[in-house]
Amino acid sequence: MTQFRVAAVVVTYNRREVLAATLGAIPAQTRAPDRVYVVDNASGDGTPDLLRTAFADATHIRLAENLGSAGGLAMGIAAARDDGFDAFWLFDDDSSPDTDALEVLLAAGQESGASGIVGSEGGIVRSGLIRFLSDPRVGLDERTGSRPLAVDFVELDGSVVTREVVDTIGLPRAEYFMMLESVEFSLRAGRAGFGVTVVPRDVFHRQSLGSVPGTNLWRGYYQSRNQLRMALDFRSPSLMLGCMARQARFMVTAFGSPDRRWERIALRSRGLWDAVRGRMGRRIEPTS
Repeated sequence: MTQFRVAAVVVTYNRREVLAATLGAIPAQTRAPDRVYVVDNASGDGTPDLLRTAFADATHIRLAENLGSAGGLAMGIAAARDDGFDAFWLFDDDSSPDTDALEVLLAAGQESGASGIVGSEGGIVRSGLIRFLSDPRVGLDERTGSRPLAVDFVELDGSVVTREVVDTIGLPRAEYFMMLESVEFSLRAGRAGFGVTVVPRDVFHRQSLGSVPGTNLWRGYYQSRNQLRMALDFRSPSLMLGCMARQARFMVTAFGSPDRRWERIALRSRGLWDAVRGRMGRRIEPTS
């Protein structure tokens, strides 16, 4: 039987120390991936030197500019697909897997009987509202069971995506830059008939650097823009209603913010307007 070949795809940007820890954990897997691709979003912190000296076995894809997490994943998956791999194990640079993470994810894919996406964290979309399983408003306790759970979306960070999915629906939307690319890709896969599941145990530890609520206001632009663009592209009244409800909540929160109130409102308003006009890609520079 032909071996099922898995490529790990790690996207990084200016986090060489964190990246080193992540790359060090990958070969320690009980079922290690067959190759590691590192997509470097034009880092300026010496990441190429780190890869050349400490991780020479990794395939380094150096981008000319920062394409964000969405663009980095798209470039890495495309390269691994062209090299003939059967599945893609996806990483942010600040995520660390349990030693049996890949083994657990692959086993869950076989158990569920669905050739699609198996993730470590995910959620559901109901009446257009995006909810993670950890959200108490979801009211689900199936995650405490012993079997994979079908969901509407997974976080691509920590997920295994089969080649069949990519060959059928295409790559993650590089033009999203970052924010909600996981939800959009998962929903596309589900609409095409692929299974989207999460494993019973979260086998990833995410530092989520730069994602602390209330900081990095530029994220609000991408969050608002991409959610509305997703609803428009899917031509879904339900997603549109969910988007409007979420944006209204964001705006109310922004009005009540004690600092940078008008900047918050302006960024989200610009995001919605750019979504309508189809102005995608990197429009707002990521800053700390």
